Amino acid sequence: MLGGIAIGLAFGLLGAALIGTSDVIARVTAQRVALPVLLLFVFGLSTPLIGAWLFMVAGGLAWDPRAWAVCIASGVLNVAALAFLYLALARGPVSLASPAASSFTVMLVLMNIVAGEPYGASQVVAVLLVFFGIAMLSRAPRRPADGAPTETAAATESVAHLRGTLLLALLAAATVSLRFFLAQEATEQLGVLETIFLTRAASLVTTLLLLLAPFSWSNILPTTAGSRTSSNIWRERGLLPLVLIQATFETAALAAFLAGGAMGDRIAVTIGFSAFAAISPIVAWLWLKDELGGRRLFWIGVVVIGAALSALPSP
Repeated sequence: MLGGIAIGLAFGLLGAALIGTSDVIARVTAQRVALPVLLLFVFGLSTPLIGAWLFMVAGGLAWDPRAWAVCIASGVLNVAALAFLYLALARGPVSLASPAASSFTVMLVLMNIVAGEPYGASQVVAVLLVFFGIAMLSRAPRRPADGAPTETAAATESVAHLRGTLLLALLAAATVSLRFFLAQEATEQLGVLETIFLTRAASLVTTLLLLLAPFSWSNILPTTAGSRTSSNIWRERGLLPLVLIQATFETAALAAFLAGGAMGDRIAVTIGFSAFAAISPIVAWLWLKDELGGRRLFWIGVVVIGAALSALPSP
């Protein structure tokens, strides 16, 4: 039993490190690449690999109209979830966007409670901790030590910027939680691998349709200093490798999460994976020099603890 928990936790932490780093890379790429192009690499890299394994090793797909329809809906929501997340990361700071997006764990628990699943005190405490933590992360900067007022135009703009990032991250959390809930429903009829393939295939098709949309995606991305978006990443020096690493890490994180649940303990892998909310800000601080003060670090810890509590079993 202990071995299973240790394996699950180790794989969960590996997945957290991978997805946390992928999200920080997205902070850079999402400012310079049109959203559908970025999503095309994320889904286009993983879907053929999963499909090849499914049909060559696992024996193919079972036909179930209802489960397939649920998977398609989950895949479409997955595109929306990543789009919201990448927009939030592009705006920044990562130390707000990532913890707020991690609240999907609590939202998913709430959905399961509404669906009739049992719940306990740990889930109630988790809800309170996560939403209080992200509320504190989005607060205005503290008043300077000399007592000067902070209600300047710059401070007001900063607060509005934080709230915009928070809204996008919470939209990402809401859509990803609904996407996972639907995937859970489909998994009851199909296998885990089959569900993943169908949802990501639906995400890939949705992304291809978005590429044909008759408007400029550069108008949707947030305007930041030095940012510029393009659908052609081949001529951008150093950008293509970043996009490939981002897509590879995102796919590997999903594989680590599933492997930890299959080989170890599902609850332990979920707790370990929730640590990405802390890993992303730290990577952004080390690589992008994003500000990470003691106050923000404290509330990031609160959100991570809340996300971990939501994964604890009910009595």
